[in-house]
Amino acid sequence: MNKVSSVSTGAFDGNTDIETVHLPDCLRFLSGNAFRNCTNLRQINIPRNCVITDRVFENCISLEEIVIKSGFNLVNGSRLFTGCTSLKRVVIEEGDYIVPHFFDGCTSLEELVMPSSMEEIGLEAFAGCYNLKKIKINNTGSTNYLFMSVAEGTFPDMSLLEKAVADAATHEKLKIGDIIRGVVRDSDGNPVNMVYVKELDSEGRIIDHDLTESNGKFSFRLSNPANRIEFYSMGYETVNLPLNTAYYLIDLIEKPDTAVIVPSRKIDLSGSHRSHEYVDLGLSVKWATCNIGAKSPDDPGDLYAWAETEQKYVYSWSNYKWCKGIEDELTKYCTVSSYGYNGFADNKTVLDPEDDVVHVKWGGRWRMPTVEEFQELCMNCTWKWTTCNNVYGYRITSRIPGYEDSYIFLPTCDDYSGLFPFHVGFQGEYMSSSLSPNYPSSCYILMFTSDKVNWYGYGRQFSRSVRAVCP
Repeated sequence: MNKVSSVSTGAFDGNTDIETVHLPDCLRFLSGNAFRNCTNLRQINIPRNCVITDRVFENCISLEEIVIKSGFNLVNGSRLFTGCTSLKRVVIEEGDYIVPHFFDGCTSLEELVMPSSMEEIGLEAFAGCYNLKKIKINNTGSTNYLFMSVAEGTFPDMSLLEKAVADAATHEKLKIGDIIRGVVRDSDGNPVNMVYVKELDSEGRIIDHDLTESNGKFSFRLSNPANRIEFYSMGYETVNLPLNTAYYLIDLIEKPDTAVIVPSRKIDLSGSHRSHEYVDLGLSVKWATCNIGAKSPDDPGDLYAWAETEQKYVYSWSNYKWCKGIEDELTKYCTVSSYGYNGFADNKTVLDPEDDVVHVKWGGRWRMPTVEEFQELCMNCTWKWTTCNNVYGYRITSRIPGYEDSYIFLPTCDDYSGLFPFHVGFQGEYMSSSLSPNYPSSCYILMFTSDKVNWYGYGRQFSRSVRAVCP
């Protein structure tokens, strides 16, 4: 498997003969249900920098230990290990977020090792983990992260687990000389600057202090774990907290026993570029509110083949712009010479502006999203299946602090064979600007239904919906 770059959806689903799997470091995509119900699978590694979708190891009832390495990326990776009833130990080497239902139903799980960079644990991530007794937080540097957001219902079956996290994060780890750091945010999730953060001794004397920066961050070196920390900003309530407690969410308004200073201010989360509206989700690019050719967010809009800028009545290799009539005679965007016309290869993997339908139609900084930008959208937003004006699709809401009120809607569009879409309501397919490098007759697309969101490399000759982005 040393040359394998992806494992397709359900590739080994239900295979009871597999006991050990070694995935190579070159693997980049591990699609949904790939090893689901492999009931005799006992050992598997997850390589670095691999994008993984949902339910990949669901119900692998013989799996006993898993190590999740750095660079591990999830796309809708909920329920990845759900039902792995023999799983006893989990090590997360690097990361800041555990997605909802990640280990739901892992009834034998006893030990969790996670990095000090962990900031958030999703809803019911450990539901049903009745035997989880030990949580170890590895200090990957000189900093102890006191502030961890834990969603309501994360540990519904374990009333003492939160205390165990507190003990691991503080009593065992905090010592003189440790660096205490965190982020102060307002009730909208925006970072707050000019907050005076002080370490006070038992007499109220200032031992050390810091002033939050524009990004809301503060840090100082701990003098005594028995001291307390104070947050102060002119005109707002002063908050004192003992340092021998772990604080899961710095938010005075929602959780009075934790801390944040809350000014009243908002940021502009929407705008337009060249008369086309966008939404700022707090990501690397801004996302258009509508598809190309659409009049409203629920309109699937116009459909195009990859690297083509005009619509057609029929979409096939016989009339595709960048080939000689068949898929292994490509004339542009080819990384494998056996797919190219007379051995042609130009090694282009991202659309040129003149072949990007978004840039051609809308101009300015508008363009099609790359596969990495779609991944970013999946990893940093909550995806909810819903309707908009009676059209099914996903409401995609940002999880970035300060942008939680921002969302876009991606509508379904089920027929991509001709000029006009119909049968809207069951499935959505959205093109990225990225070529599938090992199979250059395909491009990366985002495909979704009501119960899954997945990545595929599909034939670039077919027509699909297009959503624009703007850096």
